[in-house]
Amino acid sequence: MYVNSGSLPGRLSGHDLYAFNMNSFSLDGTPPNTPAPRVVYSRQSTQPLDLDSHGVALTKHKRYMWINDRIQNDVTVIETATDQVVGQFSLAGPLSSDPAPDIFDLSPSGNRMFVTLRGPTPQSGAHAAYGNTPGIGVIQVTEGGKKGQLQSIAHLPNTRPGVAADPHGIRLRYLSPCRSNRKGTEVNCNAMGRPDPTY
Repeated sequence: MYVNSGSLPGRLSGHDLYAFNMNSFSLDGTPPNTPAPRVVYSRQSTQPLDLDSHGVALTKHKRYMWINDRIQNDVTVIETATDQVVGQFSLAGPLSSDPAPDIFDLSPSGNRMFVTLRGPTPQSGAHAAYGNTPGIGVIQVTEGGKKGQLQSIAHLPNTRPGVAADPHGIRLRYLSPCRSNRKGTEVNCNAMGRPDPTY
């Protein structure tokens, strides 16, 4: 089991990843803070308000794990078989100079990662969550999950007076295939058994 740690009150810069061996936990209960976590990696900075580990996601076949940093606008890549850092890539670029990546979710095919991007008026997260393009980012997954590139942003407008757009969570809805046409060809259907054109 992996646990990451980012900015906290009293620690306004943080980016750490820990691992726990699940076999070390007892079914009869374990004492507090037992077993101790193993540090997979820790990014350090001498500057305050400089690091914030936040969203995590596994790529296809769970070969790699992505950990984003909302302040640095980048993604650190871990190879899960070895728990080694094998890459890092930035999401900042022509589409957004400060995307502030927040929460990930992987597409069913595994070739795209979707990520919420925070806005200039974050409703939570304070300094770490400031960004300039609130919306949903689409990242093209490359090299089998070892790298990625922000390809597009679905911008979210302010829809309520006095409340700024600030997307936070994201979850993809998986629709199972069903047979619905006359030829018996499988098509994606919604819960009512009707073809779902949104998938």
